[in-house]
Amino acid sequence: VCQQLGYLRGIAVGSAYFGFGSGDIVYDDVQCTGSEMTLLECPASTDNNCFHNEDAGVVCANTTLACTTNGIVYLTGGSTGSEGTVQLCYNNEWGTVCDNLWDDVDAAVVCRQLGYFNGTAVGAAYFGFGSGEIVFNDVQCSGSETSLLHCSATTTDHNCNHLKAAGVICVNATTPCINGDVYLAGESGSEGTVQLCYNNEWGTVCDNGWTGKDADVVCRQLGYLRGTAVSLSYFGVGTGDIVLDDVQCTGEEQTLLECPAITDH
Repeated sequence: VCQQLGYLRGIAVGSAYFGFGSGDIVYDDVQCTGSEMTLLECPASTDNNCFHNEDAGVVCANTTLACTTNGIVYLTGGSTGSEGTVQLCYNNEWGTVCDNLWDDVDAAVVCRQLGYFNGTAVGAAYFGFGSGEIVFNDVQCSGSETSLLHCSATTTDHNCNHLKAAGVICVNATTPCINGDVYLAGESGSEGTVQLCYNNEWGTVCDNGWTGKDADVVCRQLGYLRGTAVSLSYFGVGTGDIVLDDVQCTGEEQTLLECPAITDH
């Protein structure tokens, strides 16, 4: 499903984790091999004994499969899109990084490259071996780099193996912020409590009048196609003051801050 939507990979969730979908249940007992181009190509039963409390969902990682630009990275093997073994595009092939000298400074560069605020380094193939050759070893970032590829490292004659694959655990921003910025405080970058930068401080949004149109604006602002609204602190209470209430987006806005809303609630 996630590859059909242009993502690299996905994590399956069930039991209507994101709520009941709409329409009849049309697929049951799906058994994809992983090589299919669309979900419709997967073996499945169309005569089901299911109810909507068993609706299937996915959490997709927002990175495409193509390794067309040297230096792009993605994370694999983690339970969320914000953690995993580092995969680096090098000479137009995906490879891994050795954990020799791997530290939090290096992890922070990777995480900021992926849009997170900071990161923690893990080694010893903590999230698995990854895939491809080991392309980077003895990484020594200064912390100011905008890409892992800009960090000092050895690319040949290394004394490493995949048992030493480097990984990261990334965290979302808490400070500083630019007015209008948003991020999601949750277990993955694609879902969570909405945090909005307002007057240069992070705050939350009240769910009064919160609808799918509002969620669409937030998700598109973050680079996704659309979103689903949840409320009642479904992902937790967030941090900071409540800065917007009674949000009424039309769905055409580029940012949440452009939507009509009350700031004195």
